[in-house]
Amino acid sequence: MSKRGSLDSSPTVGYLGPVNGARGGFSFAGRGGVVGGYSYGWPSGGTSEASVAAQWLFDEVAGNIVDEVTGVTLTKIGGPTYSQSSPESLWDNLAPGIYCPRFGADGFGAAGNEANLDIGANHFTIEWWFSFQNTNAVPGVITDTRLSTATNKGYYIASDHNSGTMTVVLQATDGTQVSKVFLTGSTFKSTNRKFRLVGTRGGNLELFMDGNSQGTAAIGALDGKDIDTNNAYIMIRLDSAVATECAGTCYEWRLSLNATNNSGGPNGG
Repeated sequence: MSKRGSLDSSPTVGYLGPVNGARGGFSFAGRGGVVGGYSYGWPSGGTSEASVAAQWLFDEVAGNIVDEVTGVTLTKIGGPTYSQSSPESLWDNLAPGIYCPRFGADGFGAAGNEANLDIGANHFTIEWWFSFQNTNAVPGVITDTRLSTATNKGYYIASDHNSGTMTVVLQATDGTQVSKVFLTGSTFKSTNRKFRLVGTRGGNLELFMDGNSQGTAAIGALDGKDIDTNNAYIMIRLDSAVATECAGTCYEWRLSLNATNNSGGPNGG
């Protein structure tokens, strides 16, 4: 049995509704195809969706970053730059963000298992809002929960924003692995993008960029198998001495379980 529970045979698609009593009651609809119901981070003062297992808003002004759902702390590594504004007015309500440069080892992480980031045997959605630095950077890590760079147990997402690719690796606790290099068909340097990675058990892994599908990969080999975290790093690889950070500014990162929802927000979903 997964720490995060077992597979729900009927994943929720779309907004799950607010958690009662959580930070007021804002919901948003319209504007550029944004799906109604996205909240708790964009704009501020909204309510949390019941499906969200972990969510970082990157609105801290210094130090570590804290998950909005259960308070999981990721420790500052290196020297990120805080309080970054958005270069596009559409994202004003999502700012500020936190910037990590191309060189050096900068990001946030925690060694060891973080149960709130475990996918388990569930359907899942990982979403992140990112503005990439306009440079020919090395492939940059978005998320790394693997046991080690040699053992992929966990999940790993890395971009090469010069070539316009996003690599995703999923490995269950028994070693079963699915990996996919998504080709976005365009570079996305110096541009605000919203990414959504959807894993439907019994179906496919699918990546969306600004609401548009970038391809799929079959994940049937992982049905009934747990995908858990062995470490938890965002914007940097787990062996943080190696400079494979994701050069740019992150505005939000969230994981939803037993949901293949599109939370909406800036740039669609």
